[in-house]
Amino acid sequence: MIDHETGFRILAVAVAVALVAVPFLAKTVKWGIPTLPQAKRDPIEDAHAILEIASRLREAGNLKGVELCQQIIDAILKPEVKK
Repeated sequence: MIDHETGFRILAVAVAVALVAVPFLAKTVKWGIPTLPQAKRDPIEDAHAILEIASRLREAGNLKGVELCQQIIDAILKPEVKK
């Protein structure tokens, strides 16, 4: 019969092995977990969201944030051509 101390040690070793093995397995094995298909987003909807953020930043006086939002909008509306 296994006493409590030995049982806890066996359990601790099993947990340690699992903690080490799971990240490795996740990288090497496809788990087969079904995922929901991602809906294609409309870039115009994204631009509207960024415009809303920019207006809030402007009201708060954060001009640097507004400039960054402008760069994001430019990137959304004029995507780079892949070579």
